Amino acid sequence: MQNKYLYFLRLALFVSDCIALNLAFFTASNIADIQRGNSFNDWKYSYFVIILIWVMTSTVFKLYQLNPINNFKGVVWATVQSTLMQIFIFLAYANFVGTEHIWYFLLIFITVLFSAFIVSRYLFMITEPFVNKFFGPKKTISLFELYSSNRQLAPYLNSYAMHHQFEAVTIDGHKDWENENEASAYRHFFKESAEKGLSEVYVSLPTVNAEITAQLQKEADRYGIRLKLIYNYNRFIQSPFLTNIGNIPVLSLRKEPLEDINNIVVKRLFDIVFSLLVIVFILSWLFPIIALLIICESKGDVFFKQMRNGLNGKQFQCYKFRSMRINSFGDVLQARENDSRITTIGKFLRKTSIDELPQFWNVLIGNMSIVGPRPHMLKHTEEYRALINNYMVRHYLKPGITGWAQVNGFRGETQTLDLMEQRVEHDIWYIENWSTKLDVQIIYKTCFNIFKGESKAY
Repeated sequence: MQNKYLYFLRLALFVSDCIALNLAFFTASNIADIQRGNSFNDWKYSYFVIILIWVMTSTVFKLYQLNPINNFKGVVWATVQSTLMQIFIFLAYANFVGTEHIWYFLLIFITVLFSAFIVSRYLFMITEPFVNKFFGPKKTISLFELYSSNRQLAPYLNSYAMHHQFEAVTIDGHKDWENENEASAYRHFFKESAEKGLSEVYVSLPTVNAEITAQLQKEADRYGIRLKLIYNYNRFIQSPFLTNIGNIPVLSLRKEPLEDINNIVVKRLFDIVFSLLVIVFILSWLFPIIALLIICESKGDVFFKQMRNGLNGKQFQCYKFRSMRINSFGDVLQARENDSRITTIGKFLRKTSIDELPQFWNVLIGNMSIVGPRPHMLKHTEEYRALINNYMVRHYLKPGITGWAQVNGFRGETQTLDLMEQRVEHDIWYIENWSTKLDVQIIYKTCFNIFKGESKAY
């Protein structure tokens, strides 16, 4: 729950980080200047670059959007990730502009910055309880819940008691919402809340009812009390999400971050930059070598091209390095362990996932994304959409070279329906929980798994 105190803590965290960045920069630049006998003017442009990079990295990892009280570990982890990305990007910038003594400057900058961050996080951890005790606002509310099966807010507030005092009033109502006793209970509840000086109440309802809502609002207005309604959508919706079309509220059955145009642009820009880097710095020299090895071992094209289902179920041509001998089962039969169709070089390509590299071209032209649900063969789409109710939900996003399901062990051959169902569950979870941070984590886990080796990579 957002409040002024939480906003103040986030602002204090941001200010302390700005101080840490300035301290680290000026310390490193001054020592570097002494080392080489130059002035601060040589570093002034780097100062603005460092600040700009920090704003970008802290935004990507949502450092100042996290709750520093209930999710302090998350704040620490976001700080580490933001700092590492800050260093990586600044190093790339410094090499590009040719700044002298950059390694000497960077070593001092990193040392001071990490030290300052450690001190600021430690001070925050030990002083926040005392600051809250004397200055933190206490918000007293009243809670009115119907039906024991619908009691959700009280347990949460109990865990959040550090910043909220509340009084829970629970009444087991009847299914007959027009019952006079229940209406009387409403009036008594608001009157009692007003007499206690409460200005805000939460009423938990099992479902939407326009007449009851109007009655509650009338009673709340009578006593000058702010009314907050909680509807138990979870009885029939797994993850409800409220959006708006103009001024009209719309209840979506699942939250999809990538329906937001800002997120779409961020993900697409990330895909373009990442795929270009791979194509220019890896595929440009690796492709001739792989192509030569494939052609020397077996006849056929260098690339294996196959129609797959992509965004909204539309078909597109997916590219891979050919890892099998030419056969007539490529469009209907998945690769299996010890598959006789796989060539010697093909085993290596599949084990290291190098065979997937041509799909960066699919990403660049917009058929695929770096991270997303893996595209399946047309035959499998037709087969599983009839067996798994929510199978087609995975096509709400562009397919990916890697995905949440793959880094959690659900890659390769799906021998049973249960394995495919679990893969679909992971794909849907990714759709509902997408973030740039999650994409970076999946890419990292993918690279780690490649070097570690995977039993299903065949």
